[in-house]
Amino acid sequence: MASKKKLSPKQARSHKAICSLRTDNWGCKDGWIMIDGDKIIMTNQRSGESHTGQVEFTRRQFHTLIDWYQRPQSTSEAVK
Repeated sequence: MASKKKLSPKQARSHKAICSLRTDNWGCKDGWIMIDGDKIIMTNQRSGESHTGQVEFTRRQFHTLIDWYQRPQSTSEAVK
């Protein structure tokens, strides 16, 4: 039996690829993130409550932010 191809949300660029994912969104206690075509939408919302904030990024903007967040930086002497 052949194994199914694995695809991350980051790799899913077309509508067909996004629809093939197990889920196009992910949540935590206070919010969720969703892929909507070429947009990434992040919403601050507790389950059953109205949202208190939302931001929409293009994939390129979102990846730029995530790349910065994951890149190690030198620390100042004061942090040691």
